[in-house]
Amino acid sequence: MLRSPIRASLLRAISESLAREPCLETALEDVLERCLDATSSRFAAVYLADSGGDAPVRVMVDRTGRSGGFWEQQGALDPKALARSIPPSEVPPPPEGHLHGGPGASRAVVAAIGDVHRRSGVLWLECAHAELDFDEWQALANTVATQIAQALARRRTESELSERARLATLFADVSIALASGDPLTTCLDRCAAALHHQLGASVARIWMHHESTGTLSIAASAGNPGRSAAPFAEPEVQSVLKERRPFLRVSAEVVFVAHPLLVEDRLLGVLTLLTRAPLTSAATAALAPVADAIAVGIERKIVQKEQSELQAQFLQAQKMEAIGQLSGSIAHDFNNLLAVILSCSALLLDELPEGDRRRQDVLDIQHSGERAASLTRQLLAFSRKLVVEPRVIEINEVVMNVQKILGRLIGEDVELRIRLNAHDSRVKADPGQLEQLIMNLAVNARDAMPAGGRLLISTERVTLDDKFLEKQGAFAAGPYVRTSVVDSGCGMDAETRSHIFEPFFSTKAVGKGTGLGLSTVYGIVQQSGGFIHVESTPGMGSSFHVYLPSSVESISRAPRASSQRTSPQGCGELILLVEDEARVRSLAARILRDRGYQVVEASGADAAIESLKESSRAPELLITDMVMPGPSGPDLADLLRKRFPTLKVLFMSGHTDHPIVLGGALGRAMGFLHKPFTPDTLAGKVQSLLAR
Repeated sequence: MLRSPIRASLLRAISESLAREPCLETALEDVLERCLDATSSRFAAVYLADSGGDAPVRVMVDRTGRSGGFWEQQGALDPKALARSIPPSEVPPPPEGHLHGGPGASRAVVAAIGDVHRRSGVLWLECAHAELDFDEWQALANTVATQIAQALARRRTESELSERARLATLFADVSIALASGDPLTTCLDRCAAALHHQLGASVARIWMHHESTGTLSIAASAGNPGRSAAPFAEPEVQSVLKERRPFLRVSAEVVFVAHPLLVEDRLLGVLTLLTRAPLTSAATAALAPVADAIAVGIERKIVQKEQSELQAQFLQAQKMEAIGQLSGSIAHDFNNLLAVILSCSALLLDELPEGDRRRQDVLDIQHSGERAASLTRQLLAFSRKLVVEPRVIEINEVVMNVQKILGRLIGEDVELRIRLNAHDSRVKADPGQLEQLIMNLAVNARDAMPAGGRLLISTERVTLDDKFLEKQGAFAAGPYVRTSVVDSGCGMDAETRSHIFEPFFSTKAVGKGTGLGLSTVYGIVQQSGGFIHVESTPGMGSSFHVYLPSSVESISRAPRASSQRTSPQGCGELILLVEDEARVRSLAARILRDRGYQVVEASGADAAIESLKESSRAPELLITDMVMPGPSGPDLADLLRKRFPTLKVLFMSGHTDHPIVLGGALGRAMGFLHKPFTPDTLAGKVQSLLAR
């Protein structure tokens, strides 16, 4: 028998080998080699039915050269039987004469690996010397088997701890990825990479569910390069999509796992794994909380994105409203100045004879004033404070009217196409404003195509639901008329799109535009009760879609303008003129007196009331500014009409945000004159009101 020092050295070497070598087969082969070296034996073998791996382990060291077919002759070994803790006596020994044929054939001892509660496998060890005690050989084999069982238990524990740590890392990686401020696609890429790395999957994919179409598309993939947006057609994934429960398929080559990503009853996507080796029970169980975390993360990211978009829209609306208020105030002040400039230039032209060289100077002043007045009108349109005359019209008719002008406006190198809706396209809006809107969009498209291109103007009646409108503001679901202006120009990036409706914002060279074209469009759309949606990509052109509520009212035609162009004259009617701007007031009074009217001037409401106390005659007409220090123009009109029921009122302002004007509440005995005005427009409004 082995001496104690040799036996102790052998067992110590076996223990070190089992602890040091990461590959179990290599470690067992080293153990068997050491056993044969120490005992001068020539054959040893180990069979492990339960090694913690995917398949049984068979290791044999044969120095006889005669043990071929050994494992085939051990076919009676049953891994399931070993797992049921069969006693060692039931483990069949090698067949008699298997190791050595002829006289003196050696025997082999057989030891069970594991205890009665968990039998893992079998150890065979040749008894090299027949004269040695068989029980001592059996004791040695049992000791080696015990060490192998302890090593297996230690490896199993280490493997379980490692897997727990790996799964905890997986869950942490997924949670950290989804909690980051990165875009959803980046977060899902990191989740797929964590699944691929921590679970050893060949391919890990996260599919997003498109509720509108009922299809799936790959949002993230790891382990297999490339990404497809086409719906996944494999029956297994479609089964998860339909039944909303996990799916597992195990074949000879791969294992396929699909897990639904659910938040309550809503399916957000599917998680799929393709592995070459079966997943452990712990890994399979961990997929459920990981899938839940991904689903919650996707839901949170979607909500955060929607909230961010709504916040950005709210801030943009606030900014546009602030700019609109500023623009309206500037336009009001400029209109008072322009009223004086235009009226004085008109009066000078009336006094200067034909051929006078000074007439050209006055005409230049007048033309410059008119251009300035046009700019203030655009500012007022943007700030939604321009007086409009909405009526029910057909947008198709508006498009056909401007088509004649657009051909010359956009140039010959731009191909213009018109596609009109064949169905009802009635809206309630100011036709002049809609014409201005279409022309401004067409000019903007032309400037985006310096080398020519294609321009499409189309109309279509559409029905919008709450889901589409929730990002547009407080608009009711229902029928709308969409007018689209689509070009093939240079397009815009997101940063440019965020500023295009701001006054004086322009990407053109200095002196090539006012920067008010699209801001005017924005104001017209807002004042008409609609909204505008822009789609654009650099190099891919731009699409402007204007949505206006569809109308069911009958179309109203504008009255024909009179062909007479005589200068209106008064017959001594008494007019009460109330204006806080002294220059505008004195100029308007002069114009009216020159045309035969009697005028009482006042700088405000209180002064107007005082002036009437000294007059024995009731005024036929009140001309008043809308906004003044103290009582406003409408307040003064209400007060005086109680005293003089037949009094007619003409409001004038360059700042038309009063509800009476915006709401269309001007009665038959009331009118509105927009500043700046000319002598003829003022006289014409006065005569029109007095004639009613």
